[in-house]
Amino acid sequence: MADTEALLASAVGPRHVLTGVAVPREYAGDESLSAVRQAPAYLVRPAATGEVADVLRIAAEARLPVTARGSGTGMSGACVP
Repeated sequence: MADTEALLASAVGPRHVLTGVAVPREYAGDESLSAVRQAPAYLVRPAATGEVADVLRIAAEARLPVTARGSGTGMSGACVP
């Protein structure tokens, strides 16, 4: 997984890849009462379209699922990783 983290950091910059306890709790889910909260392995914050494409390519090659997140105010569990 360290290789994946390094690849993601090379795509978006190391300051924009968070893992472990550095991932804020709110990224484990939304306002749904029934979905089980699950922290993501990586929180990646791309800033440009090209960075998004790079992140998705890296995730596909590593066979990692990707969960897009908006504001996290939904009630459906849609942004639960």
